[in-house]
Amino acid sequence: MSKELIMVPSVTYANKGRNILSSFGILTYIERTPKNLKTGSCGYSLGLYTQSDINSAIEILIKNGIKVLGVTDRVVL
Repeated sequence: MSKELIMVPSVTYANKGRNILSSFGILTYIERTPKNLKTGSCGYSLGLYTQSDINSAIEILIKNGIKVLGVTDRVVL
């Protein structure tokens, strides 16, 4: 099984993004971006706890000034 992660440039963006999505009822958690996917930044990502539409979450983040670097899958055992 895999989980999608929304990659952001820093822990600051991750914290702000988590707070913004929470205000829309989308619960997220912060984790380090897998090392092989880092793009030269600190490398933090947001994972969705719920089965929310990840595209909607990305749209909300972008509209609220959060830079989204991309989306990746993380294998969950």
